[in-house]
Amino acid sequence: MVAFSMNVFRLTGIFLLVLSCHDAPKSNNGDIISESSGCDWDNDGYLANNENCGGDDCDDDRSDINPGAIEQCNFRDDDCDLEINEGLDCRVYGAEEDRVVLVDPFRETFTIDIDAPPGRWFDIAVGRDGELWALGGSEVWRLESSGYWAEVASHPYISPSGFCESFGGNFWIIAGRSAAEWSPVIGELRRLEAPDDFFSSGDCVDIKGNLYLTDLSGQPGGDALWRLDGESGVFTSIGLIGMDKVYGLARIEGLLVGLSGDGEAMLIDPQTADSFVTAKDRTYQFVGSASVLSYQNVD
Repeated sequence: MVAFSMNVFRLTGIFLLVLSCHDAPKSNNGDIISESSGCDWDNDGYLANNENCGGDDCDDDRSDINPGAIEQCNFRDDDCDLEINEGLDCRVYGAEEDRVVLVDPFRETFTIDIDAPPGRWFDIAVGRDGELWALGGSEVWRLESSGYWAEVASHPYISPSGFCESFGGNFWIIAGRSAAEWSPVIGELRRLEAPDDFFSSGDCVDIKGNLYLTDLSGQPGGDALWRLDGESGVFTSIGLIGMDKVYGLARIEGLLVGLSGDGEAMLIDPQTADSFVTAKDRTYQFVGSASVLSYQNVD
């Protein structure tokens, strides 16, 4: 069956009547779904999962949730199979002083993964091949496939606080008011200086060329979120996160995730800095974080 729709357009004083045709939506057994039936309110072609409709659309108010949808990292059952995030790695690395923990902010799980590298270290980052790197006071380590931390480079930055993969496949190192794009082979590629009212309090994360950083604001609203435009080099204050001790930042499929020194995992809106805690375990004290998947593996 073909359904017709009518559209009226006005073009330079002339009204045009356009008829277009499309296949009418069908139920899972091939029957035509009537738009007036009340069984497909979101018009996604799937009948609502209730006694009257007999379908398997678990949320008939949202067209992006149905049995044919692609599962994404979130709290929803996108494809209506009674599971969330199946087949996906929706975790981030959390760095403590003596170990690395895998944190799932959606399933609220904390799993101890590996020991930290020797000596004092400040943060971790994922490399272009998905391997873990660690930043120390002057050393840079890489986790080998054998599980051994190998010291592979050094850096000149004093009291660094943030370390993250850059969109271009290198790394960012944050120290005080400076952000340096750094390569373990070449060294410093460029250094950008922040305004006087910014001073890094923790980590960084690069989301497709925009670098997000935390600043110890000293205000009741907690740490502040800043954005550095990787192309123009401009720093912009976004707002207060509403939490303090946000020492770790990472991304999951473009989502911004924060980890705190009080064992909290939170989602942060990169446009407003609003946040909400999704998981918490005070036995963990995070000093940094890293995305599990490299840009080169997911984008």
